[in-house]
Amino acid sequence: MFCTHLHIDHTGWNTVLRDGRWVPTFPNAKYVFHKKEYAAWEAEHARGANPPGTVFPNNCLPIVEAGQALLVDDDYALDDTITLTPTPGHSPCHCCVNIFSRGQRAVVAGDLMHHAIQCREPDWSAKPDWDAKQSAVSRRKFFAEVADTDTLILPVHFPAPTVGLIKADGSAFDYRFKRDD
Repeated sequence: MFCTHLHIDHTGWNTVLRDGRWVPTFPNAKYVFHKKEYAAWEAEHARGANPPGTVFPNNCLPIVEAGQALLVDDDYALDDTITLTPTPGHSPCHCCVNIFSRGQRAVVAGDLMHHAIQCREPDWSAKPDWDAKQSAVSRRKFFAEVADTDTLILPVHFPAPTVGLIKADGSAFDYRFKRDD
């Protein structure tokens, strides 16, 4: 299981409460966390800041303690079908997950963007962004890379039909929802 970042809406299913203790939901799974993302939240937790509330101690730390975490860097590749694109800003080391198959690419965008309007206005950041300026830089860079390609974007927080393509439009971008034909 890959977590694009370590916020509650992306890690809440990692663990379940059993006999008063948080344990991995899937005892045979590996949970993939970005190494520096984990380290940032570990440091916040150690100093008592815990901006994501109980996420770190309840949904991340138990995975590491159980030996089920795989802590990876930006260049991690599961194989030739699954790789990462670093898109920091929403969180310290937010990543998008690339899926390559049969000559096509799809990207699980995590929280790189929360709404299609962010394609038109890449500098508009969501309130929970760790670093709003970096988040905007990551969006612009990513949009420029995938614009006008057949890369399918799989946003996490968009309404159905969710999947779409990014098109360049001057200095902005358009999100085009892909509908079944």
